[in-house]
Amino acid sequence: AKALEDIVLYLYKQTNNSQVDDEIRERALDGLKQLMIVKSRAILPYLMQYLIQPPVNVNILCKLCSCASNDVLGKNFNRILITLIQTLAQNIDLENSNSSSEWLEDCENLLISINDPEGVRAIINDLLQLISPNNSVNTDSIKIAALT
Repeated sequence: AKALEDIVLYLYKQTNNSQVDDEIRERALDGLKQLMIVKSRAILPYLMQYLIQPPVNVNILCKLCSCASNDVLGKNFNRILITLIQTLAQNIDLENSNSSSEWLEDCENLLISINDPEGVRAIINDLLQLISPNNSVNTDSIKIAALT
């Protein structure tokens, strides 16, 4: 278990390391995705603390979570969705669709990866809660929730 944590954390840090070249970052991300496919039950809960910590890398969060099994993803999806919407609301330019298209595409790929009826129901419920009048989120978050 300790070896897995050391390897996973090392690879995750490489994906966010601006001092290494793009090829190394891509290989680290690919390695994490492969590990996530095989061992998402152990890896996603371990990585969640890093994945949702600001500054959030939407690309990495979405790509890794889309490789997780539906049951593991479902248990963490509320935190993932809230993190994505808050990050997008803080950083996205709703007036300039070119700057937001890559992030929205990453989010779309994550949402598409959830294919079980219970997971889809949970997404819809979470999104409806975010846009309900009783929620205290800001208007940009509501716009982002509507876009997803």
